[in-house]
Amino acid sequence: MEKNKEKFYALVHLIFTLAEVYFLSEVHTSRGRADSVFMLGDNVYCLELKLEGLAKGALLQIDQSGYFDHWKNYGKHLHKISINYYSQTR
Repeated sequence: MEKNKEKFYALVHLIFTLAEVYFLSEVHTSRGRADSVFMLGDNVYCLELKLEGLAKGALLQIDQSGYFDHWKNYGKHLHKISINYYSQTR
């Protein structure tokens, strides 16, 4: 299953890179690691990918792990995104 997550994550990263979006992978904080953070204009997005997970848990993880701490003082609009996918569903 972890291999499926890696493939899915690589695909997401490739899409954003090809779209020339400023995209950071595996962003470390003092309390955890965000799957990715990307910026568009005055907006900062934290993207958390979950294999067989729940959106609510991923969004809570973003808050509890302080993934936005670095960007809070820059006057940007902060957005949380959770992408949940299942290995047995197409």
